Amino acid sequence: MNDLKRKTEEIAHGSKLIRNTLLNLLGEGLPFFVAVFAIPRLIEGLGITRFGILTIIWMIVGYFSLFDLGIGRALTKLVAERVNTKNEHKIPGIIWTSLIFMFILSFFGVLILFYLLKYIVYVWLEIPPDIQNETYQGFKCLIFSIPIIITSIGLRSVLEAKQCFGIVNSIKIPIGIISFLGPVIVLQFSISLVPIIIVLVVSRIVGFIANFIACLYIIPSLRHSFAFDKKIILPLLGFGGWMTISNIISPIMVYMDRLFIGSILSVGTVSFYTTPYEVITKILIIPRSLGRVLFPVLSNANATNKTTGSLIYVTTAKYLFIVMCCITLPVITFAQEGLTLWLGKEFAQKSIFVAQCLTVGVLINSLGHIPFNFLQSIGRPDLSAKMHMIELPFYLLLLKKMINIYGINGAAIAWLIRVTFDTCGLFLLVHIFSGDHFNKKIKTIVLGCFILNGSIIFIVTQINSKGLKLFILLSFFMVSYCIIKKIYISDLEATFFHDNCKKISFILRNER
Repeated sequence: MNDLKRKTEEIAHGSKLIRNTLLNLLGEGLPFFVAVFAIPRLIEGLGITRFGILTIIWMIVGYFSLFDLGIGRALTKLVAERVNTKNEHKIPGIIWTSLIFMFILSFFGVLILFYLLKYIVYVWLEIPPDIQNETYQGFKCLIFSIPIIITSIGLRSVLEAKQCFGIVNSIKIPIGIISFLGPVIVLQFSISLVPIIIVLVVSRIVGFIANFIACLYIIPSLRHSFAFDKKIILPLLGFGGWMTISNIISPIMVYMDRLFIGSILSVGTVSFYTTPYEVITKILIIPRSLGRVLFPVLSNANATNKTTGSLIYVTTAKYLFIVMCCITLPVITFAQEGLTLWLGKEFAQKSIFVAQCLTVGVLINSLGHIPFNFLQSIGRPDLSAKMHMIELPFYLLLLKKMINIYGINGAAIAWLIRVTFDTCGLFLLVHIFSGDHFNKKIKTIVLGCFILNGSIIFIVTQINSKGLKLFILLSFFMVSYCIIKKIYISDLEATFFHDNCKKISFILRNER
């Protein structure tokens, strides 16, 4: 009976994680589809130069999160730990202190960027003289909106800590759509960058107001308990500082491969690597969306019941592995056919190995999101940050060596080695610093990544028949299903899933 109760709680957690992850996927996916529609029209209407500046603006808005020094993530953890505990009355003080501190830090960011703005616009970006003034005026509007954008991150972090992902994405989706559709609408009246940037800034202000109202609704005590607690600042900076290090190093490791390819080989060769890279790594939207949901859940669980936290950790890794295999194995199998249909036979021949190698890396990297969030949930973001600091110089040396020997295929192999080391290292750190979580199931997951993907890559590269490839893929799925059913999923788990689907659906409908 206790086992049944435990599995019931596990499924309840799982259903909530799935629902919230799907909401996050919707929040990421809808703006992306709008972007696919909007970008060709923006290129045609604005011209290459103005559109290039607009892409820089989108990038700046996306990377403004660095100005919060990881405090948004720290705020999620501190609030999630106190939800439904005797310390819940401390939440308003934590929120107000964090928001005020984020606003002050972002204001310093405004001063720094405003001081450098003329150099950025008139010297560094080499913007043509005829649009320098409108770019400068537009960037000024954008810079002064930084405090609003950063504080909105803090408010959204509070909502995520309370697991209100329906509200988060109901605000995020319209703002994301406006980021692409707003400039298209402005094009009907003007091609100047200034009104486009103003639309983007106004949308962020509206988003801030919506997030603020939502926080007041979800946490009514915020209306009456205004407080600034100095004791919170050190934990915020301690957690957020290590998060910032990871946030700075990660983009370097993400984008350095294409810079090395361009400098060592040629700029033209970069496209044979980046094209499959940009498409295939979009699959990582799934673990990223799950990670945003998982972090507050693990933070609360590890603060109240570590056994529950361990259960969620192992179970999530197990089922993420199954889901990602179902996505990545077909991509690996039919990578050549897909690339040929999309970009032509010549392009496919040069990029096929890159695409397959990167897909294996995506599967392994996706699993790394689980221990990464677990380490942060127990208050140890320093572990992953230190590992990234050690990893960076070795990766750069390996990347250069592999490109010199194997070209773009070498870059893909180096990326695969890095993410494999990263994922295994994160799982090992969880094992060392948080008890015996590196159990047989986790070892099976990591080993399964190599066996499944390595086997299917070796087999499908030896044959050209689409029908035979499909047969092999289906055979893999059938064998994997039998193994999963026999070893991976307990009888109680299987019985619960099969016999109680209607009950789970009913619970989900009530939760909505």
